[in-house]
Amino acid sequence: GGGGGGGGEPYLVVNSGRIGAVVDALYSKETSGDHEGLGNLMPRLGLIEDYDETTFDPLTDVPPAFVGATLTVTSGNDAPNSPAPGTYKLGMRSGRSFVETSLVRQGSTMTQITLSGLTWWNESGTFEFDNYTNWVELHVWGDSVALAMYWDNTGVACTDDCTPEAHAGAHFDGKVTVDFVLDGTDYSFDTALSATNATIIVSDNDNGYLSTTDSSLPYVKYSGGGAGRVATVDATSPLDKIDIEVGTFSRGISGDPKVMRRPLYGDVMIEVPSNLPRCGYSKGCAGGYALPFSLSNTYEVPITVRLVLARNFYYPGVGKLGATGAEITGFNVVMMDGMGFPSGLPVQISKNWHNADPPSSVTTWGGYGGYWWTANVMLEIPAYSTYNGQFFVLMQKYGGYVAWSHAQLSIVGYSDRWLWQEAALGSGGEAICFDPLGSHTRSLITDVRVVLFDQSWKGNVGGGEVLIYFNETGALQYLKDLDPMIHTTGPCLSNASHTAITADETIKMKFETSGKRTDDMSTVFFKIRYDVLEDTTFSRLALFQIDGDGYSYNGDYRYLVWGNGKGDVVGNVTLNNNNDDAYASGDHPFRQKVRGAGPWWFAYGPNSDADGADTSTDIVANEGLIVRTYEAKLGGAKVWNPSVSVFSGNRVELAVEDGVSTLLAGDYVEMTLEYITFPAKPQMATAIANSATSETLVEIQDLWPWESVKLAALRGNFTVTSTDGTTAVQSHNPVRVRAYESEEEWQSPQSAEFSVRAPNGLPFGLTPVVVSGLRSHQLPSSSYGLWMRSDSDESTAAAFVMVNQSTYTRTDFYQVDYNRDSKTYDFVYNVELLGGTTDFVFGFDPATPTSSPTATPTSSPLPSALPSPLPSAQPTPLPTTSPSPLPTSVPTAVPSPLPTKAPTPIPTAQPTTAPSLGSTKAPTPTPTRMPIPVPTVSDTTAVSASLTMTGLNASRVRATDIWAIKRGLAKVLTGVNETDITDVTVTDASSPRRRALLAAEATVSFTVSVSLSEAGYADASELESSVSDTLAEVEADSTELIEAISDASETETFDEVSGVSDTSTVLITRTPTMAPTRAADEDNGGGGRRQR
Repeated sequence: GGGGGGGGEPYLVVNSGRIGAVVDALYSKETSGDHEGLGNLMPRLGLIEDYDETTFDPLTDVPPAFVGATLTVTSGNDAPNSPAPGTYKLGMRSGRSFVETSLVRQGSTMTQITLSGLTWWNESGTFEFDNYTNWVELHVWGDSVALAMYWDNTGVACTDDCTPEAHAGAHFDGKVTVDFVLDGTDYSFDTALSATNATIIVSDNDNGYLSTTDSSLPYVKYSGGGAGRVATVDATSPLDKIDIEVGTFSRGISGDPKVMRRPLYGDVMIEVPSNLPRCGYSKGCAGGYALPFSLSNTYEVPITVRLVLARNFYYPGVGKLGATGAEITGFNVVMMDGMGFPSGLPVQISKNWHNADPPSSVTTWGGYGGYWWTANVMLEIPAYSTYNGQFFVLMQKYGGYVAWSHAQLSIVGYSDRWLWQEAALGSGGEAICFDPLGSHTRSLITDVRVVLFDQSWKGNVGGGEVLIYFNETGALQYLKDLDPMIHTTGPCLSNASHTAITADETIKMKFETSGKRTDDMSTVFFKIRYDVLEDTTFSRLALFQIDGDGYSYNGDYRYLVWGNGKGDVVGNVTLNNNNDDAYASGDHPFRQKVRGAGPWWFAYGPNSDADGADTSTDIVANEGLIVRTYEAKLGGAKVWNPSVSVFSGNRVELAVEDGVSTLLAGDYVEMTLEYITFPAKPQMATAIANSATSETLVEIQDLWPWESVKLAALRGNFTVTSTDGTTAVQSHNPVRVRAYESEEEWQSPQSAEFSVRAPNGLPFGLTPVVVSGLRSHQLPSSSYGLWMRSDSDESTAAAFVMVNQSTYTRTDFYQVDYNRDSKTYDFVYNVELLGGTTDFVFGFDPATPTSSPTATPTSSPLPSALPSPLPSAQPTPLPTTSPSPLPTSVPTAVPSPLPTKAPTPIPTAQPTTAPSLGSTKAPTPTPTRMPIPVPTVSDTTAVSASLTMTGLNASRVRATDIWAIKRGLAKVLTGVNETDITDVTVTDASSPRRRALLAAEATVSFTVSVSLSEAGYADASELESSVSDTLAEVEADSTELIEAISDASETETFDEVSGVSDTSTVLITRTPTMAPTRAADEDNGGGGRRQR
């Protein structure tokens, strides 16, 4: 503790794998050195060398540091208890045991923390400032830490017996010295007391910061003007080298977003205009608004841009600029590229709707309580390049179906008890919430609510836990070393994981959760793995629990019924609310093995609390748990069936097999679960009326709860098989396959062919279908995508139809996720399986296409205000691990008793009027400039071009046709080989009238990337002119090009092409063959193929 020693003292660790920060929760005093006797708020801070997740120790692997502050008062005032001139040290307020730590934003992109409960003490420790605001903010991104220290000099120091307002303006004068030492180098600096804040940035040097010294050392900049490792280094913010252009929202939304560069935090905030719709609790709030932006790096090295789209966020010195509505309960933001394709770049959603109770205090919350939301993304822009992108904001629906979202919900303004996550189906309230550390409730699963699709909150039936482990002495072993990560927020299929270890370090846990877009009921998938590291004897052990020990609401279920994959009912007991904290009450099972083959299912209901529900918020749900797969080794013996217990009358647990009392090193449990929450019978009619597409709700409306859960278990027990011999099956439910990639033909478009067999009837709702291992996030043609056919209708049994659920753009129905480990993309769809067997092809139109497989895609919302109609090279997200809180020792704080109310009160509907923006402007300080090194860069240059072919039917273009286009273009373009032509896409350009006359037109877009020196061009302009002149000649006489393409093609696709028109070229100022950044490659073994 304190100066960096161990001792089991509590620390807060935020670690991205490249940079880390350690906060001493006790604010311990140094015991030796230059700062002996002074409190050190952050004993460790800086760059991490050779990060290894398995061996990482923050108290040794993060460099030593000292962070504190000294207040020097030069003149006082006449207020009671006013400080005398002299020096005062920053410390904790009296009566505090810990630094008050609140989590503002947290996720895969960044973490923002406030540290409060701080004050100033005189040197003898006999005087402390009361009613004086002091707090520290920590903004940790993957490559940098911004540290901001705030104090308030607008009032006076005052005891509780005086009125500060009576002395308003009676400032005392002086300065604040920020005591800051990093890895042995002293960066301490003075700031005038009137400034009210001071900031420090510590960063990795791979972001355009520093030019002349060792890049393995950190870059440091502070608000006093100093930078580098010595204060005389001239520095500039990388943000000065980025040109930012932001358009307006699509669909006629007026108002310009407010762009705020914040060099002292190292980020760029884009506050949405007040005219962007705010949901009320109404059904007409689908969302679907695109905001285009452009980021141009004008410098010679890659620069990281930390970009945040926000609504009503608090900006120190500015305040809040807008208002939110009910969309905050369940919205999502998808990062699209400039052409409107989902980019796969991760977007971290962080939000809040908690006003302080008691009333908000800046001292405690730093201004971050209340209603706001943010979408946080981290982009690396290569040297001299432009990235065009779009924030696509969706609310209730995505592609016509109710969307799923999973986000960090800040509880700043309600509590300082750290991390809370909320997931929702639509934007009418929560579906399920998580308290990963159990710091509020001692339960990982908290609020659970039914969805009736009526945009109204429902009663809470929540409470559950993943691992309940008491050792042989009866002591509960808490989970520690939490690493929470929301990998994808949705909207088709979310994915989040939590890893931890028990306090006695005997059991390691990994918990993964996903939720799906659908039209029937909230469905959540869990994948859980426990690994036993050391032998341990337990007095109580539960592997999973519904209706948690530490959190339980409205759990008055009458019966528990359970069964197996054959449809057999294995057990049936009456539940009660005895709350006797005991097992085996009456006929309740205790560690009873569930016989038969899986999947095994457990149904709770009917819920007695539903009978008396008379308002929308009283309505509660029935629940079901399905164990899809189960495998374990317990006490050294393999186990293939789960066991069940009922604890305290109504808490249902998955248990270890009877007779096992000791776990041995090497034991494990791995299981996949499905957790459904569905309407009670009195509310079925409401759900059906509000979800007209759901056949599931109609089918189960008259069934008993156990019949519905049994049906869900059996119907979802389908089998996925590869039908081409190369597609790899990774999961059956959700469906997940990996597309084949040949090392010899890796540049050709990929495909996957597979079949889903559902022998027990049609699965509930929409089924997630994931195709992984794809090299690009873009589709090469309008006829390339997910095709499916079902045996449900004999008339269409042989016909494939392409999945197209688009609403506002051609792509707003599927999801793309980037996998940093494999450097590939996952495509995620949600489809309704309509037959016993459904065949899928991901790729081009299969061999027997329909005449009109899809509706004509709408054009991507790209306003002409953007610098270029085509995107430049896409930056890749920095492959750091998630910055996340990670206690390094056993938590010493005891969890609070069960709260009397849920910690996520229902947010109010949208305000009737938006607050005025006023005339306040964001501060725009001008930083100094600093030279930056010039890396060796290839002279490869790219030109984007397009041409329209009359007579070309885009829906008939195949993979071989794409290669034929490349060969034909290479034949007519000077100095260009077919391998120099990339990103070929073919899109329908026919007007409705031409389509009616069967006269097709299609636009062929492509990129020419060549080395200027090797191709014989003097500069980029000459290359562009050559391509432009050639296309002009082709437009005048297209015979040579069309014949070259037709000769190369193995199909008859180009036989009807009669001419070329509407050619265009755009020079892309980028270097597409630049080697990947160290950040992008080192964590993945280096090397690898060029990403396009």
